[in-house]
Order: sequence, then C-alpha cells, then structure tokens
Amino acid sequence: MIPRFVAEGIKGSDIYRFKEHIDNCASCKEELTIQFLSSEGVAHLESGTSFHLENELFEYMSRALKARQMTVRMRTLMIVYEIAALFVIASIFIYAGS
Repeated sequence: MIPRFVAEGIKGSDIYRFKEHIDNCASCKEELTIQFLSSEGVAHLESGTSFHLENELFEYMSRALKARQMTVRMRTLMIVYEIAALFVIASIFIYAGS
C-alpha cells in the first residue's frame, strides 16, 4: 500500500488500517519514509523549495486522515437529512390522511 499512498493517497477506511500498521511496523515506516523522500524530495529539489521530511510526511498523513473523517461526517450528515426528510414526508401523509 505504500506506493499507492505516496502516489495518490489511500481512499476509504484503508487509510486507518494503513496508519495503524505504519505506526506499529518499523520496517514499513522506514520504507514509507524512503519512498516519500524519493518522490516528494525530488519534487522539492526540482522546484527549489525547502523540505523537511518528517513534517511533510506527517502533514501528508494528516491530510489523508482528515479527508477520510470529512467523508464519514458528510455521509452521516446526509443520512440525518434523509431521515429528517422521511419524517417530514410521513408527517405530511399522516396529516393529509386525517
């Protein structure tokens, strides 16, 4: 999953499993660091911008986790709105039938 994470990010609930594994597996964390440095470091060198590996990697992971959390929140909010809409529709039918 490391190349996929570095290339485009990991979608869905896989990001949580990925983060947990990276936090608990030293060899995978080292591999992630190497691959991230290879891709992001070269991009920063080419553009001439400064680069701090640990901060950049932490920010990249944080953005991926926040994006997943936002998706979950949006789905939850949509479900709440759908339930509220169904309640309103049911109320209208009940009121119209009385």
